Amino acid sequence: MTTTLSLLGNKLRKRRKELDLTIADLANMTGYSVGHISQIERGVSAPSMTGLQAIARCLNLSLQDCFISGAQRQTVPAAGPTVPSMGLAVVHADQRIRYFAPSCEIASELLTPQTKGNYAFVWVRLPAGGEDRPVATSHWGGGEECSLIVQGTVQAWVNGESVVLNAGDSIWFNAAQEHRYVNVGTTDALIVQLDVAC
Repeated sequence: MTTTLSLLGNKLRKRRKELDLTIADLANMTGYSVGHISQIERGVSAPSMTGLQAIARCLNLSLQDCFISGAQRQTVPAAGPTVPSMGLAVVHADQRIRYFAPSCEIASELLTPQTKGNYAFVWVRLPAGGEDRPVATSHWGGGEECSLIVQGTVQAWVNGESVVLNAGDSIWFNAAQEHRYVNVGTTDALIVQLDVAC
């Protein structure tokens, strides 16, 4: 069975080879180890959002390109996010960059116009019974993750411990710890998530 992680890894490996880059080249460009890049490409390890941003940037891919293709692709409307000259960025709900993992129902939307810098600010819809990943994984290199449950009931697993979060609850942790989210409610869970790399 093909998993979301293996599909992502295959896409990244294919793009790296198209650019005639070795794993060592990509590791040097991103600051990640050769072993970690190899694990991501083999679908053994899940990159953090900021880690994936760094890899995608080096491969000239958008985050959207990393997850979807063909009929699953949802592009940003032609108008795109508004970025006035004062450095203020506005992303209207219908202008968010959306990405879907090919083999699951999880939908994520960037709440910022681009995935630049050392953070990712994301809106996640997790269907009833859905999980953000099949097994707990950590973000390579650490960082921090903070999530606010906007709707629904989510069980968060962090470093082997479990806590149930309801609407209005939030959680913070060192993202180097293995973690995952499971919707244990009967309706979609909506989560606002901030990932910050160290």
